[in-house]
Amino acid sequence: MRGIKIFFVILVLFLIWDIVFRQQGRHVDASDINMLQIAGSQEAATSTATTIARKKGGRYAFYVLRAAKFSSGINKHKLGHAVGAVLFQQEGLAGITACVDEYRNSCSHAVVAGAMTQEGQAVIPKLVAVCDRSKEGLPGISRCYHGVGHGVMVNFGYDFPKTMNLCIALGTRERNYVESAECMGGAFMEFVSKDIHDEKTHTPALKQYFDVVDPLYPCREAFIPRYLREHCFHYVPQLLVTRAGLEGKDKPTAYCSSGVNDEEKKFCYRAFGTQFTLTGITEDIMEVRETDHVRLASIVRQCTLTQSVQGNQACIEGALETILWGGGKEAPNVDVAVALCKAVDDQTRDGCFRYLIESYFRRPGKYVSKRFCQTLPVEYQLPCGKN
Repeated sequence: MRGIKIFFVILVLFLIWDIVFRQQGRHVDASDINMLQIAGSQEAATSTATTIARKKGGRYAFYVLRAAKFSSGINKHKLGHAVGAVLFQQEGLAGITACVDEYRNSCSHAVVAGAMTQEGQAVIPKLVAVCDRSKEGLPGISRCYHGVGHGVMVNFGYDFPKTMNLCIALGTRERNYVESAECMGGAFMEFVSKDIHDEKTHTPALKQYFDVVDPLYPCREAFIPRYLREHCFHYVPQLLVTRAGLEGKDKPTAYCSSGVNDEEKKFCYRAFGTQFTLTGITEDIMEVRETDHVRLASIVRQCTLTQSVQGNQACIEGALETILWGGGKEAPNVDVAVALCKAVDDQTRDGCFRYLIESYFRRPGKYVSKRFCQTLPVEYQLPCGKN
């Protein structure tokens, strides 16, 4: 009798394990993976991914995305947004718990922005509660509030001052106002994004807030507090690069010289470093980790177009930060970041490695280890080990 009881206990445990295993989407149909992998264009891949999500669930679809190997022409970040939108339709805000690690940025942005677009300001208390309960701690909270910024900007008809006021109200002293900063970043990203949600309200707002006379507008306006201005500058280059052209006679980084103080100039140059990384490697933030020395050399060359020591250093710092922490994963991309510092000129090299050490230890987590110091040139291992 005892043996039978043990058998049934084991059987029940197995069934529970299997149900959980299946619900998590780890039993992925090979045919679904293959359909995604043979998609020849972004449009085809998006259509296939959203079809899978509608038929088998957004949770399942994210595991298919994770298992698939895409060609270089497929933007995985955009796929994550598309599947995340379907996931929100199916599960509402609860869908944010299905955002797998590889797609957590695009997925969480889509879910939160969807909630804002659907329910407007009434959903904000719910969003705050969801964001604050993130199991991932501060990284998850940050991504969630970033998504809030996307949704708020659309819901407020691309009204910058109104959006900024709400983002500011979300900040807490306990988290050093990271909620406000991330909300601001998401709002600005929504404003300059190529994938506009509401063209009718966006076009006139674009003309209003991006004054050609002051290309750094609105980052220096009174409605954007000083502690949020770096996030504003971070997204300005997306429009400035288009306006000036990367190889144009009027170099886009020249706009940074209009900054009234060194801090603003540094913010601006760093932002171009980020933009050069994304345009030099890929427009897909998730592919930042997959680069090579030729592309790194291109980033270094573009940063030298700043024609100033300060500008070049700040530009490289922006590129370094993007390479080290880009792609939505907690694990830092150390190898490529070190390669970038080795590729710069002698004048910038020391500052690059010192900024790399600072940036690496600035984000404590399970992937941060003293072993990182061993990957650096000998002369930087001792100062690195003091962190």
